[in-house]
Amino acid sequence: MSGDEIIAFIVCLLIAIFTWGFWIFAALANRNFRPSPSAYLLPWLAAPLSAALLFGILARYASHDVRDDALYLAFYLVMGGAVAAVAVMILDRLGLSLRDDVIERRNPAACLAWSGALVGLVLAYAGANIGDGPGWWVVVYCSGLSVGSLLLGWLLLDRFGQVGEAIVVERDGSSGARVAGWFIGAGLILGRGAAG
Repeated sequence: MSGDEIIAFIVCLLIAIFTWGFWIFAALANRNFRPSPSAYLLPWLAAPLSAALLFGILARYASHDVRDDALYLAFYLVMGGAVAAVAVMILDRLGLSLRDDVIERRNPAACLAWSGALVGLVLAYAGANIGDGPGWWVVVYCSGLSVGSLLLGWLLLDRFGQVGEAIVVERDGSSGARVAGWFIGAGLILGRGAAG
């Protein structure tokens, strides 16, 4: 790994550890935290399943120099964790909050929507890793386009379709499931569009 890749790896590692660690701590410190085998368990499964999905895509479809080197696989996995963490923080500002809606309020519709959002964000990032490119900065640029487009799509869908209110305020499970499907489908399409 070159010097810029090492710096990017360390920055991404710190972002991923501190943001995901904060959310895990917030969940465990919450006195009302009682995961049950229902929609509340889905966000806890979405994160490791998304990581496994990203690993599978990287191991099969990434550039040959990434597939053949465990260090580069770890680099792009950690980068994916950091991209997902930053995107989840932005999603929080756009009205779908992991801490407020999922952890503290235990909203089942938000659990569904947030889980689908995480999978969709990871798929949008993973698509940027498909194919042979000149370096890691191309992955950052392409994943920025795909993840940014997905977040912009959510902003427009929420503002014009009022689905955020149906999920967060009305706790409509059907809206949560539809939004989860939208995030996964849009993330898959945008990820494929970002592939090289």
